[in-house]
Amino acid sequence: AFKKLFGSETNKDILAEFLSLVTGMPQEDFNEIQIADPLLLPQVLDKKAGILDLKLHLANGRKIDIEIQNYWMDFYPKRSLFYWAEMYTEDMEKGENYGKLEKCIMINLLNERFPYTEKWHSVYKLLETEEYSELDELLELHFLDLTRVLPKEGQGVQDSAESGTICPEGLSLLERWLIFIRTQESEVRKAMAKGHATLEKANRLMDEFHLDKQERMRYQAAMKYERDYNSEMAWREQKGIEEGIRIGEKRGEARGRAEGEALGRMEGKQEATLQTARNMKARALDISLIQEITGLTAEEIADL
Repeated sequence: AFKKLFGSETNKDILAEFLSLVTGMPQEDFNEIQIADPLLLPQVLDKKAGILDLKLHLANGRKIDIEIQNYWMDFYPKRSLFYWAEMYTEDMEKGENYGKLEKCIMINLLNERFPYTEKWHSVYKLLETEEYSELDELLELHFLDLTRVLPKEGQGVQDSAESGTICPEGLSLLERWLIFIRTQESEVRKAMAKGHATLEKANRLMDEFHLDKQERMRYQAAMKYERDYNSEMAWREQKGIEEGIRIGEKRGEARGRAEGEALGRMEGKQEATLQTARNMKARALDISLIQEITGLTAEEIADL
């Protein structure tokens, strides 16, 4: 749905408005935007699990990468910076002038809690630590925490038993967009779109997406994969905890239970990671993709 909404050449007006709201740049800056990887809807299990991204090029040479991340991982900020660095330097040839380097923007939409701030929209740049003056505009990272975009008391998504209405009162347009992206409720999408032409167009596209049989099957396959993945992770972690407790109790030490639980969690998570890599390797996925998702080295994957 994310790719269909923002990754289609025919929906550049939707993409331009969303980018303008996130970055604060004039919408006209996105009129000549080029989508580096135009709309593709592969079977979900044959591609990245939990990550969707869209790479864009502006007419002035600037680049933008938008990602939806379903799971928070401790290495995600480092990963985001690494991707920014790749995007920043990918067009530089040997001997070229540094003046050719253009601003690159990473936009991360997170479907799990962003742990470094209470804000729902955080922007990171290169700033002097006391005066907060900017060293250079070339680096810009946005983190949008979809889990924090919730209605405040007395405003936002109002669902009244008396009126039966849902309305976006008190919400900014960007908040309405983020609720629209995150919700699975068609009535909430409709309410967020009401009275705004671009959102209403986006809502029509979402209705078409959910009515299309093939798209619905892919959506259901994705949901099944998410449920199976989460269930397996939880089961493996619990089994690891139980084994750790058993080892700790056998040792008879006072600290055995605490150490056993910690050991069990670590071993359970490691085994879950290895099993995920085995499954991906069995599907003949690219080694670099397996490394990216699991954090394993090429040597560790080769040994599986």
